[in-house]
Amino acid sequence: MQAALDIALLKLHNQLTPEGFTFLSIAPSCVHTPESFQANGLDFDTMKGVIGSMPGSSGIFHPDDGARIILDTMDKFGPDQSGAVVGMWGTEDKWI
Repeated sequence: MQAALDIALLKLHNQLTPEGFTFLSIAPSCVHTPESFQANGLDFDTMKGVIGSMPGSSGIFHPDDGARIILDTMDKFGPDQSGAVVGMWGTEDKWI
């Protein structure tokens, strides 16, 4: 599936960047609420520890925080960086 997303990003980048659009693929990290884990029979604190201990993980974010971080990251990029694939902090995406 990642290859299909990369191809779609490249096509949009090639077609619309000359018109001033900027296209990015941003991995949002792990965005959940305690209720979303509980609805699936999982303990939030346990999952937070498991996900937070994974190499390259930024941990679990509440949706409001995740959205703010993504919007801040989007503001850092312009047409010169169009087509980039990055993590939620705007750095090279190494963990999804």
